[in-house]
Amino acid sequence: MRGMVRVSALSEHDTDHAVRVAEIHLAAWQSPVHLLNDLVLRFKADIDSTRTSEKAIFLAHCSDDAAGYCRLVRDATDPRCWWLEGIAVKPRHQRTGVGRALVDACVRYCGTHGGAALRSEAHLDNAGSIAFHRSVGFHDTGKYVAPDGDRKVGFTLSLATRSAGPLGTR
Repeated sequence: MRGMVRVSALSEHDTDHAVRVAEIHLAAWQSPVHLLNDLVLRFKADIDSTRTSEKAIFLAHCSDDAAGYCRLVRDATDPRCWWLEGIAVKPRHQRTGVGRALVDACVRYCGTHGGAALRSEAHLDNAGSIAFHRSVGFHDTGKYVAPDGDRKVGFTLSLATRSAGPLGTR
């Protein structure tokens, strides 16, 4: 299912895409369908909040299919650091370059908004996510227990050592 991946940044005018983002989330995380309405409301609010440059949401398409999304948020204490707060790709589009194209979009966005580093985290038992982070250039920053008790591994990607091409070209 390889092909051209188009990635676009959603703006506050794109809240109609919340259903697509929620469907991607459900498919990627194999979540129960009854959560769809709650997820749509959450993603509408997230998309609406992109009117500031402190947050971005990217939507990836393969052909006409919404294939993946990611959420990016500027760190509250270090304005040169951004957090990849969520990334999800529909199972049929995994390992086709969609996730990499989304991370590339984040790198470009961070670079044009004063970012020096992109950070992320994954649950310690999520081997697929850990492998993905490493494959797109993130470096482990250590394991820790989050305040909610979840065991996680942290990641950092230095923007100085990684660049990405024009938006939507991968």
